[in-house]
Formats: sequence, structure tokens, C-alpha cells
Amino acid sequence: MFSLTRKVATGATALVIGGLCMGGQAAAAPADATLFNLCNNGVGDYVVAAVFPDSGGFSSPMVFANSCWKGQRYRGENYYLHVTSTNNSGSFDDGRNYTNNSDFTDVSTQGSFLDFQYRKNN
Repeated sequence: MFSLTRKVATGATALVIGGLCMGGQAAAAPADATLFNLCNNGVGDYVVAAVFPDSGGFSSPMVFANSCWKGQRYRGENYYLHVTSTNNSGSFDDGRNYTNNSDFTDVSTQGSFLDFQYRKNN
């Protein structure tokens, strides 16, 4: 009986901890938030991340070719793109810009590492 009680209590504790972790992820976005979308449509010789210096240098994860990242950011927040070669050719920063004051900021990249191009789509 003692071991059964311990197993039930352990399972209940795991459920409570799991519920707390899930609750933390579901926090509401601030009222002045905008959805930021970064898509890498390049040829595959670089990865790209959006860096937000106004937020202490927070950055998106590195986005590989044919992939996208979406996250909540603040409206009007500055950002730039950090581009890193996948062929050990170095890295650079490009595109001092700002998020839209609307509900959505969409940024896409194209080209190669040596011919990098990006566009803010809205």
C-alpha cells in the first residue's frame, strides 16, 4: 500500500509541475505586441536571425533555408538581421529596421550569402 501511495503522489506532483510549466508558456502577449514573422527563402548557404537590440539583444533562433520563425515582439521595436554563412565564410548584420505598428511584421530573405537580400513585406 505504501508504494502505491508514493506512485500516486509522484504522478500527481508531475501533473502539477507540468501544468505550471504549460501555464507559463500560455501567458498573454502585451497589448502593444505584434506578431513578427521571419522566413529564410535563400539558397541554403546561410542562416539568419532577427536581433532586437531594444530588448537587451534578444534574438530569434537561427532560421535555416526554407524555414520560418514566428514570435511576439513590441510594435515599433528596432531589429536587424544577423546572417551567418553555413560555409565558414563569416557573418554580417544587415537591415536596421523596425517592427510595424500593425498586428503583423513579415520579413523574408532571398539570394545567397554573397548576394543577400531581404524584404519587409508589409
